[in-house]
Amino acid sequence: MHTESNGSGLPREEAHAIDRRIHKTPMFLINEISKLFVNELRFEEQDISNSYRPLLFHLARRDGRTQLELSQLCHLKPPTVSVTLKKMEEDGYVTRQKDTNDLRQTRVYLTEKGRAHDEKIQKRIDLLEQRFTEVLTAQEQAELTALLTRLLDCVFDPQWEEE
Repeated sequence: MHTESNGSGLPREEAHAIDRRIHKTPMFLINEISKLFVNELRFEEQDISNSYRPLLFHLARRDGRTQLELSQLCHLKPPTVSVTLKKMEEDGYVTRQKDTNDLRQTRVYLTEKGRAHDEKIQKRIDLLEQRFTEVLTAQEQAELTALLTRLLDCVFDPQWEEE
């Protein structure tokens, strides 16, 4: 990990060690882990906009998605996805093509540049995930995954939004 200061005058690792002793709520810890993970990826992605990552991720798992599918998968508003895809197309990461079965739909495909970038980032993610989980047993990893999945399902449950 990198050792820059976080604004408090303390090295980042020392500041996080203090934070971990003070704040131990699950949501705080999830947020801290997420920030560390994103910051580590950011060093690998200096040549690409942060907003591209979720769209690249989903296209790499299944190419040819519609803009609406990407909007739903990434939890972004359709205009945001449209603008981002326009920039990604200009930068050579994706192409958009009319659906041959339904001309009202536009499908999005990764280019070789987009696929190569996703592969580079996926290797980094795999290394980070290994580093983050090496302190857990296989059973603990499975339990953690199950718990986090339950939390995520709760957040996207329509009843939760009504409360």
